[in-house]
Amino acid sequence: MKKSLIVASLLAVVATSAVASEPRDKWFGGLELGNTSINVDMTASATGTSAGTSTSISGGFQAIKIGKYFEYGRVYVTYANYNTTGNTDMSSFGAGYDYLINNSTNWTPFIGANIGSFSYKESGGIASASSAGFTTTKDTIDLSGASFGANAGVLYSINSNFDLEAGLRISTTSASDNMTWTKNGIDVNLESKVNTISQIYIGANYNF
Repeated sequence: MKKSLIVASLLAVVATSAVASEPRDKWFGGLELGNTSINVDMTASATGTSAGTSTSISGGFQAIKIGKYFEYGRVYVTYANYNTTGNTDMSSFGAGYDYLINNSTNWTPFIGANIGSFSYKESGGIASASSAGFTTTKDTIDLSGASFGANAGVLYSINSNFDLEAGLRISTTSASDNMTWTKNGIDVNLESKVNTISQIYIGANYNF
C-alpha cells in the first residue's frame, strides 16, 4: 500500500512539472489594473532668468493587452487609460516583448522591453498661474511623444487557459510642451517635459 502511494505521488509530481514546463504557443488577451507615477520637469524663463522644478503626477490606470506566446517569450500590444480629474486626459498605446524564464513550476519570471506613445492633455490652462495675473493665448498643455523602457515581473499559470501576472514598467519619453505666459508686458516661457513613467500592475490573461 505504501509503495503504491509513493509511486502515485511521484507520477503526480512529474505530470504537474510537465504541464508547468510545457512550451507556450498561444494567443492571449488580458486586462491590467495598476498605478502610474509620472515625473515632469518644468522650467520657466524670461529675459535671461530661469527657474526650474519637478513635479509628479500619479494615479490609477486600466489597460487591455493582446499578444502571442512563443517558447521563450511573448509579444503584445497594449492600450491604457488613466484615471484623471478635471479637464485632463491621459492615455498610452504601445508594444512590448517579454523574455520568459521557463522552469518546472507554475511561476514564470520575465524581463522585457516596451515602446509606444504617451499623451497627457490638460485644457483650461494652469489655474494657479491665471490667478496670479498671468495670461496666455494657449489654454491646453499637450505632453505627447514617444516612449520606450523596460519591463519585469512574474506570471502564474492557473491552468492552460488562464494566467495571473504582476509586474513593473519604467519608461522614458520625449513628451514635452511649451507655453508662453504674459504679465505686465513680460513674456515668460514655460517648458514642461515628461522624464519617466513608472507603472506597477497586476493582471489576468486568457490564453486561446
